[in-house]
Amino acid sequence: MKSITSCTFHVILLCALALISFKEAGAAENALIHQQIQQKTAAMYSELVAVRNDLHQHPELSGEEQRTANKIAASLTALGLNVIRDIGGHSVIGVLNTGKPGKSLAWRADIDAIPTAEGIGHNCGHDIHTTIALGMAEV
Repeated sequence: MKSITSCTFHVILLCALALISFKEAGAAENALIHQQIQQKTAAMYSELVAVRNDLHQHPELSGEEQRTANKIAASLTALGLNVIRDIGGHSVIGVLNTGKPGKSLAWRADIDAIPTAEGIGHNCGHDIHTTIALGMAEV
């Protein structure tokens, strides 16, 4: 459970930093943005836990992440992002075009699992990194 709480914290923190870096705002407005992000991530908590559990239960080795890539692409498409697939393997890129000039932000998450004594697993935490990325995309 600690890793899921950490996941939620990182989604909140990274989204807040991203939003604040895109917009010069006063302290009161930044506090409001942070509060809105906290509310959104709290509302998504169960969904994010389910995503992480699904990724954790279906680990795929590097170069074999077809199921994982399909899940990510489906999630990003459902959010209305432009999805680009299969650049250098099973990669998935979600692009949100705001139509506004200015800075761009990118977030990268590995999706592969590693071989373990028990089989294949996400001992590396990539299931959590991917969940954070999908949470950020939704916020």
